[in-house]
Formats: sequence, structure tokens, C-alpha cells
Amino acid sequence: MEAGGPMHDASIVLTGIRGTGRSTLALLAANHLGFNIIDTDIVFRQVHGMTDRTYALKHGQEECCRQQLMLMRSALDSNPISTVIVCGVISIVKAGQRLLNDYCTAHPVIYIIRDAAEVSDYLHHRDLAAISSIIDAANPTFRSISNFEFYNLPDAAFTNSGESTEAVGPRPPSLVMKRAEFDFLELLAIASGQPSPRVSLAQTLTSLAPLEARPYTYALVLTISQIENLSGKLRELDSMADAVELVIDVEELLGEESVLTSTKATWISRIFYMLRRNLRLPIIYHVRYPKIQSTISSSAYLDLVRHGIRIGSDYITVDLRLGSDDVQNLFTNKSRSKLIGNFHDDLPAPDAWDTEARKALLRKSEKRGFSIIRFTQTATSEADNVSIQRFIHYYEEACPADILLIAYNIGPIGRVSCHQNRILTPVTHPLISACNPTPNRDDNSGFLTAPEALRARYESSSLEAYFFGVFGPDVHTSIAPFLHNSAFSYCGMPHEYKIFQGPTLIAFKSTLQDPSFGGGSITRHFKSEVIPLLDYLSLAATAIGAVNTVISLRSRETNALLDRGKRGKVVALYGENTDWIAIHTCIRRNLSPINAMRGRSIGLVLGAGGTAHAAVYSMVYLGVKKIYVWNRTTQKAENMAQRFSEKTFASSVSQTGDNSEIGASGQEFGPSKVIVIPSKEDPWPSSFAPPNIIVSCIPYPDFQIHDDWLSSRTGGVFIELSYNPLETPLLTQVRKLTHCGWVIIDGMVTFPEQAIAQFELFTGRKAPRNLMRSLCYSRFSDKDGKS
Repeated sequence: MEAGGPMHDASIVLTGIRGTGRSTLALLAANHLGFNIIDTDIVFRQVHGMTDRTYALKHGQEECCRQQLMLMRSALDSNPISTVIVCGVISIVKAGQRLLNDYCTAHPVIYIIRDAAEVSDYLHHRDLAAISSIIDAANPTFRSISNFEFYNLPDAAFTNSGESTEAVGPRPPSLVMKRAEFDFLELLAIASGQPSPRVSLAQTLTSLAPLEARPYTYALVLTISQIENLSGKLRELDSMADAVELVIDVEELLGEESVLTSTKATWISRIFYMLRRNLRLPIIYHVRYPKIQSTISSSAYLDLVRHGIRIGSDYITVDLRLGSDDVQNLFTNKSRSKLIGNFHDDLPAPDAWDTEARKALLRKSEKRGFSIIRFTQTATSEADNVSIQRFIHYYEEACPADILLIAYNIGPIGRVSCHQNRILTPVTHPLISACNPTPNRDDNSGFLTAPEALRARYESSSLEAYFFGVFGPDVHTSIAPFLHNSAFSYCGMPHEYKIFQGPTLIAFKSTLQDPSFGGGSITRHFKSEVIPLLDYLSLAATAIGAVNTVISLRSRETNALLDRGKRGKVVALYGENTDWIAIHTCIRRNLSPINAMRGRSIGLVLGAGGTAHAAVYSMVYLGVKKIYVWNRTTQKAENMAQRFSEKTFASSVSQTGDNSEIGASGQEFGPSKVIVIPSKEDPWPSSFAPPNIIVSCIPYPDFQIHDDWLSSRTGGVFIELSYNPLETPLLTQVRKLTHCGWVIIDGMVTFPEQAIAQFELFTGRKAPRNLMRSLCYSRFSDKDGKS
């Protein structure tokens, strides 16, 4: 495919052997993209009134293949756009190969692969060795007729792994495909240019910013062997990294074979998707270039790099010593992956950073089209940490401003220059050292952890500390200070989170203008009162009409929200609502694929206060077309319905003052129809389909609904926002229906999600999510929490 990839609406082909999940993944892809589905096996049955196996027995295998190929050709030729086409093993006969090879030039053709044990279970085939042999034999051919590859990992391997926006307890069968769905949609985003599923997540502006735009970013470095050894422990990592770098040592991987075998390509694919499944971070795919004395050819290196494109890496390093034709070929076929020009010198001369050869390579790499360039070398003396600064100064004068340079020394002596690097600095984690299968290697030696690196920046005054706080009339028992201060400490940040209690917010107006003020959490009593004090609002906060998070800004530039490093005069205040982010996150993670299908999601919001407004907004953002609301005071429900019904909204930032320099309107979403239910005592109206998403925002504990309101045949997700008490009568009522497909999310799960979003707004950095969730759980379990 061309460098820009296919048209956004170009049809997509899924191929592979039976039992790999092609049809299920096609359904998920079609729902996400709004495409049609054509499964050639189903079409065959519809046309001939029997399966291909039965047809072959009746008419012979040759005639069966001829009919299959005719239907496959018709499906491809008649549906060039807006269709997900599922092709089976007929793809690997010679004529089928030619069809898909031609189709690859303008369309994504994705090979679906799966563990042999999973395929065996699906086919009810007891001979696992035979299934493994079939897969191994088919892999090379399927790879030759496809341009992308998805490893459909078993979800059971990651059950109960701590993703806390999911229901507590055993994973419901209805959610089996949720993680695979996210993984697959990530690949589709790379392969087809469609929006990444990360974009559809409810996130703050700081989270949506590309890695290249953020100051002081970190990449967690993992070798392919380390990933396999860490396995399920990966999800436990609060690494504080912004990306993860998958490192493949070409000589260690290929060994004496000196070529990328199909078996090793499959292993890389599995490891890659294990990493994708567990860390949910952008992946930098880095193949170490063969050493000068190596017997590994550059063609073997290129095969490994191309495999990184096949599996949908976010970033891929390309060694700058490659020939121009090879580099151009990679740019032509990279689709949406971003290429990083890379050069590492493991045997540098004493003055390597100052040589003309190094500078010429920098100029050459910029002309080749790389927007990110990385130069590294092993430090041999302290002088290398000085000379690298001269090299960076040369880059600043010689290269355009839109070319980003990553430059640092590695090894124990090179730590200083790593500390000074600002973009994707390599970091490690204590768990990696504990599981390192090659302790004598220097893969991660000399690297700080991300908290250590951040602590060093604050100690050197590269970054400066802020104070934050919770504002409200009754916040003396809030768990927010404990939660945020614990997170700050874990991350190596010297910030302080305080309590500001008073009858009105006006009393704290001077606090909001303090040069050291970083931001604050606003309790429900002040969520509307704070708005007149703000200069900018997110569009979410504008639509909801409530703010629970305030951020101080030191400028009115477009990157002001990302620039969280220096104290100074507060020139503006920005308001956000993270309640809707928490609600949306919990719905999206726990709504089964069948209930998430377009047109099948139906919402019900109980209550009409500020949090209920956030719940309605989150459902509109999710794409729920019908949302029912009930409130004890019907007029308030009517007012809320009028605010949201049949309206479209845009993501990003709006303003309350005269200046509009921060952000701009983003993609529109909506409209949804919001309908008021007048009485909770009546059965669910027979003319309405029952809801499969219910969010309870009712503050009083003695509340239940009519059983008929819970009659969805496919169950759904129920979210109880109350956390004092945690077990409400309504939650108990729904809990009795978990066998019917209802997934329950209580206040202990929803509360930390809004706090995590606040932390990331406060600091501009990834939150230690596992830590913050576990702290909330322990506090709420003891029933000591109040916010």
C-alpha cells in the first residue's frame, strides 16, 4: 500500500484458517467502522444450500474450489469500499493467492492467527499436534497474501489481572472479547487510517496529545525475552512511562539461521500482542542493527522491521545506515506507523559526537523524511556527556524545528545525558530486573525508573513543585489528599495536595491565583459556583454545566495544559469535568460486544443532578441513541432532557472569556434522544426496548426500581455511583441478575477513575493507576472514605 495507506473507507479482508475468530472479529470491526460484512463461507451456504464440505462430497473438491473462488472474486470486486470481507482457506490456493495479492495493493488484508490450543478447542479436535502442524504449514502462505497480522490472544490468559474498571470477581462470559476487540481496533487504526480506539476513549486533552508534543516523555524498555518472562505481571506495572519500547536483538533472535523463520515471526507477533494487551501504551518496535562483525545480513534486519509494520507498531525504528532505496521502501509501505531514524554506536571514538561523520548522518536522516531521529552511543567517559550537548546545539541550528531529536549516552556513565534528554527517554522498572533472564547483559543497565528520572528533574529545578487541593464546605474527611499525595510520592513528584474547606468558593479566590497553585478538585457544592471564576472550559464541562477540576495556566498558548513544569503568575484558569470520563470509562470497559452493537445500546440515568448530567453526556459520547431518564422531581428530569436531547456536541475546549487560543472544537458526536420516564413504580413501557446501560446517580440509599426495568434479554452494565454506603438496595437488586448478563460496577470502582483523570490533568503525566485504585479499594472497604 502507499505510504498514506488506503482510503478510510477501503474494504478490509480478514483471512486465516477456521477457528481463529475471523467472523467474530469481522463483526466487531464492522460495528466500529459502520461497514457491511460479507463472509464467503456464509455466502457459499446461501447460494448452494449446503456447506462447502457437503458440496465437495457431492460435486468433488475441484468443482467446490471453483465455486468458492468465483464467490470470493465476486465479493472482492463488488465491494471495494465499506465492507469487511471474511475469506477462508480458499485464499491459499494459487488462484486465491493471486486475488489477495492484487487486493493488498489498495486494501488492508489481515491474517488472523491464534494459539493452536484455542483453535483445537473451537474445532473440537483433540489432536493438538496436528492442529499445530496445520498452522505452521499455513503461516508462510497466509503471510505472503496479506499485509497485516493480528494474533488473537486468549482472554482467559489475562482474567482477574487487575483492570479495575471491570467488575470485581470472575470475568463475565459476555465480556470475553472486550480486550481482543480493543487490540484489533488498534490494528485497524494503523492499517486503515481509521481513528484509533484510544481516540474514542473519554480522555483529557493532556492524554490525547501525541507523544512528540509532550515535555519529558519516557519509554519503558523491554527485550522480547523479558516480556515473555514477565507475562501476566506486565499489567501490574505502574511504570509511569508514556510508551513501551520492544527491543529485538537481531543476532540473538535469529542465531545461526540468519533468517526470519515463520516460527519466529509468529513468536514475535504473540509477544507484541501480549504487550499490547497488558500495557495499553504506544509501542516502539526497535530491532537492533547487526554489528559490523555479524553474519546477519541487512535483508534479515529488513524482514524484521517489515514484520513490525505488519503487526501494527505505533513507532518503528529504522537504522540510518540502511541504503536510500531500502528506507524509501519502508516509508512507502509503513501505513500509519511512524518511523524513527535510529543510529547507535556501541564502539564510539573518543570524540564521536563532534565528528563531521555524525553531523552528516544527522543531515542525511532529516532529508530522508524522518520527523523523529534518535542518536545514541555507549558513554566511555564523562566527556561524552559534554560533547553530546554540542551535538544537540548543532542540531538546533542545522535542522528544521519540526524535526525532533532524541540523543543520549547509555551505560552507567551516560546517565547524566539520559536525564537531560526530553523525548522518550529510556527507563526501566524494578520488576524487570527481578525477571531479567540475562542479568549479565546491559539491556536495561544504567536506566533510571520513571519516578527516579522525574525526581531528578525536580531536584535539579528543571521542574518545580505545585500545591493542589480539594475545595468544598465539608471536605475534612475527604480521601482525596491521601490518594493524590500517595500518587505524587510514588511518582517522585514533590507536589502537595491540601484541604480547602469553607462555605463559599469566593473565599479561596486568592488561593486560585497563587504562583504555586497547580489545580484543585471541586466538590458538588461548588461545581456550578466555580464556573464564573474560570477563563476556559472544556466542551464537556460546558455541555454538562458543572466543573469538578480546575487547572492553573501560566500562558494562553495552545500547549498551556501540557506545560506543567514551572511556577509563576496564573494567567488563566481552566475547568474540566472528570465525572463523565469515569462513567464513560466504566461503561465502555464493561458493556458486552453484543450490547455495544450499533443501535442496540439503550441508556437509563437515574437522577437529574450534576453527576446525572455527566452520565447522560457520557452516553451521548459513547453513541447511545436512546437515553431514558428518571428523577424524583420530574421537572428537573425534563430540564436535563431538554439540555441534551437531539443535540450534537464537539470534543476539545471552549472558552468563557474573550480569548480562544487554547484548543479548538474537535469531532462532533450525537445526537441522542433523551426521554423522561415519569414514574419508577410502573413497569417498563412496552413500546420501549429495556435499557442495557443503567447509571444510578441517586443520593439517597433506600431506592429501587421496578424489576421490569431490568428485563434486557442480553443483560447490560449497571453503575452505582454511590460509595457511602457501597452496597445500596438498588445494587443488591441488580446483583441478583448477574446470571442474566448484568455486570455490576460500584462506587469503589468509579471513584478512582475520576481521580486518575484529575491527576493526569494536574501533572500532565500518566497516573499510577493500579496504585490509586488499590488505595481507593482499601479505604472504601474500610468504609472510611468520604469526598
